[in-house]
Amino acid sequence: MNIPNGFKLVPAEPTEAMHDAARDWSTQRYGKAIGSDASRGCYSVMLAAAPTPPQPIFEEAKERELFGFWSSTHDYLGGCTLHTGTDGIYSDSDLQHAWESWLACAQSRAKAGEDE
Repeated sequence: MNIPNGFKLVPAEPTEAMHDAARDWSTQRYGKAIGSDASRGCYSVMLAAAPTPPQPIFEEAKERELFGFWSSTHDYLGGCTLHTGTDGIYSDSDLQHAWESWLACAQSRAKAGEDE
């Protein structure tokens, strides 16, 4: 799993070690330890206010072009040609299944940040 720069994967609920760190910090900073309820509340509102990580860039037109080249070089598709309707569906069902698989992999790679 790739995590975008500037982001960290954190637990949905703070751990005991996280509460301890909050208590230590508040004691050092303010001379008074923060309670678990206060640190839990603070943590939950901070998570709720956290920005959404940037979404991967995915260019379907580029992928369709790459798929077109790939499919033209692979005979096991029966020499299918890329005839698409206005809805982007290929006229050959085997080719359509191959395209859907290609597209799913491309989307997965984009989400994982592998094409960056």
